[in-house]
Amino acid sequence: MRCVSLKNSALFFGLASAGTAFAVFSIAQTVMATSYVCPNIGATRTTIVDGTCYGHFASFGDAAHARSACSAIGGKLASIRSSSVNTALFTLLQGASDWIGGGDDDSIVTGSSEGNFFWPGDVQAFWTGGVSGGPFGGAYANWKTGEPNDNFGEDCMEIQGVSGQWNDLFCTANLGGYICEIATVASSSVASGDGANSFTPARGGLRPESLKLRIEQAALRWKTDDHSAASALSSSAAVSSAASSSVSSARSSSASSTSSAASVQQAALSSNQRVVIAPTLYLRSDSRINASVLRTLRKGQLVTIIALVDKDWARVRLPDGKDGFVWRRHLGK
Repeated sequence: MRCVSLKNSALFFGLASAGTAFAVFSIAQTVMATSYVCPNIGATRTTIVDGTCYGHFASFGDAAHARSACSAIGGKLASIRSSSVNTALFTLLQGASDWIGGGDDDSIVTGSSEGNFFWPGDVQAFWTGGVSGGPFGGAYANWKTGEPNDNFGEDCMEIQGVSGQWNDLFCTANLGGYICEIATVASSSVASGDGANSFTPARGGLRPESLKLRIEQAALRWKTDDHSAASALSSSAAVSSAASSSVSSARSSSASSTSSAASVQQAALSSNQRVVIAPTLYLRSDSRINASVLRTLRKGQLVTIIALVDKDWARVRLPDGKDGFVWRRHLGK
């Protein structure tokens, strides 16, 4: 499907080769307003900071219980990388002390070692040297005075409800709760002006709220640039003429251009590279928040979009050929 957009009148021409159906959609002054909210994860209290959802769960247990519970909802124990996040999580506690994600034992947090604390999924420590050490590379830290002191094998971390400061403690200790971090989900609405919902489908009943995704999917497949868009507009009379041609004639011309279309699609695929803009991004086995994690992607990694599943999810391919599903909002050009 080839899609051409006019910035002010929002006029779209659609050509579907299968069945050779032509359609013109006209939508005036339609604005898609998108906000991001915490998913329904059953938390006692939630907050959003810098685009990430944090949820406090009042559930008694040890660190392993907390990690498992966060993983079950598609998240992980919280990482605290800034004072703004720490302040927000302290507000969630309301006097309780909760498990958070840091640790200094490789069996608890991959990559960590005694005195060198990592956040889950990170490739470098945020704190090195134990109680006499300091933050690594300018990382944020908010330890209680005299911590982390290890105290005969304290390898996990809590944020204390009375102060918001951190303490290392035994992973087998039992706390009254834990804080998970998880990706937010999009919540979209349509703000309409005069004629905003008027459209004339040539075939089918495409609703305005569905049109945005269809257009994005078409643009992904064809990657129409400004020059080709102008060319398409200048040849709109030819498109109208083609619409009145017979189905058999269209099928014949479609067969003769198969090779050309394939090369265009291949070029489009190679130009669909995106960069991960979040600190971490999970590559999942399906377009579900609780689908299994195939890989943990880092900020700056390149992926190629091969399909837009819906307004939230995209199917991507990694440079090594691995496919999976990610949140679209964490990808940038």
